[in-house]
Amino acid sequence: MTSENPLLALREKISALDEKLLALLAERRELAVEVGKAKLLSHRPVRDIDRELDLLEGLITLGKAHHLDAHYITRLFQLIIEDSVLTQQALLQQHLNKINPHSARIAFSAPKVLIPILRRASMLPVTLSNSLKVAAPNLPIFLIRWKPARPTMPSYRLKIPAPVP
Repeated sequence: MTSENPLLALREKISALDEKLLALLAERRELAVEVGKAKLLSHRPVRDIDRELDLLEGLITLGKAHHLDAHYITRLFQLIIEDSVLTQQALLQQHLNKINPHSARIAFSAPKVLIPILRRASMLPVTLSNSLKVAAPNLPIFLIRWKPARPTMPSYRLKIPAPVP
């Protein structure tokens, strides 16, 4: 088979590498879930731009050592990183829905950051609009921030979870 058709043998090797790549990508996604859980517990943002830039810089350097083009490495790993971010955003959304299942779901239109807002007293008046004020007794309050589709759009929503019994 290999002596008769060297192209077929090469394609089989490529297919075997593709299977390994898929297994590694699945393992990476599982680790992204674990990272997302750790970020949720430590109230860290889903997206860490400094980490992403450091990662890409290191991968481009490694890629050059393997004679791979920097543009190719950047495009490939931006997709992989975006998959991790989306996976972590889904985890954040699941967590927020458990806290308050009646809340409106956050659209996955852009990266989001969960920012806990600390309170000085057990009752915190929260302004939801110009005319509406609410007292939030002993509830965690989160401000959800995301990059809007258009830069001129406001990019904040207040999320007040329902009390946990």
